[in-house]
Amino acid sequence: MLDFPHAGEHLSRVGEFLYGEGTPQAQEWLQERLHRLKHEGPKRLFSELRRLQAKHPEAAEISGNLAYLQKREHQIQYPHFQAQGWPIGSGIVESGNKLVVEARLKGSGMHWAEGHVNAMLALRNIVCSLRWKEDWPRIEQRLRQQASQQRQGASVPKKASSSFRFGDSKNSLPGSSGDSASDTEKTERP
Repeated sequence: MLDFPHAGEHLSRVGEFLYGEGTPQAQEWLQERLHRLKHEGPKRLFSELRRLQAKHPEAAEISGNLAYLQKREHQIQYPHFQAQGWPIGSGIVESGNKLVVEARLKGSGMHWAEGHVNAMLALRNIVCSLRWKEDWPRIEQRLRQQASQQRQGASVPKKASSSFRFGDSKNSLPGSSGDSASDTEKTERP
């Protein structure tokens, strides 16, 4: 969807070409077209702009903005979008991004690994949409199942490789240097 104010900017350029920048006539022309676009859709508006283009074939302000809007015809079906209950301006989306996303991820001193961002945003969205009590028990259950499966997978004894030797730096226990006799002795003691 093309946000309504952005479509309005393109129509405003046409009105300014026709009546002059900042004139009351340009504003009146624009308001009438915006009302029509918002409540009727772009079909009648496009017909008018094509007539204006034929009357002023040299005017890039008309032809360029008409082409821009026609290319996005499916994105400016505002009566349909409003009937679906969708916001036609980007303000609500931009505000939501600032309050939900940026407030959590762009705080002072915060740095996020790319792989963790989506999970954090999913939790943040649950909190901000007041769905924590509904959604968290399901998430917690899933996390507990995953942890249980990982523990079960880790508790299955693996055959020791015949090439494993204590003290070998490739196979030493975590935290040991693997290259001294004392490390080997400590590891082999029961």
